[in-house]
Amino acid sequence: MERQLDITDILRAFEIIRSKGKPLGDEYFYNGLFVQSSYDGYTVVIRNQQVKLTIGFHNTLKFQGGSDQDKDAFARSLLTISQEK
Repeated sequence: MERQLDITDILRAFEIIRSKGKPLGDEYFYNGLFVQSSYDGYTVVIRNQQVKLTIGFHNTLKFQGGSDQDKDAFARSLLTISQEK
């Protein structure tokens, strides 16, 4: 990835997607990304069609799926959204 993802940026993007996004069942969709959280808020999932990022207890990050290019594009999307006001 061009720039390492910072947990603050990721969680800021999560909140923006949740507040501006369209509710779809237990997820929210905004600018190509889906987000959802567990009932207790300890687990957060952000995904698109290729990559899934799970944030667990104590901000542990787990990426699943996608090529390196897919992960880079995913990270850029998160950073772009995190800079919105």
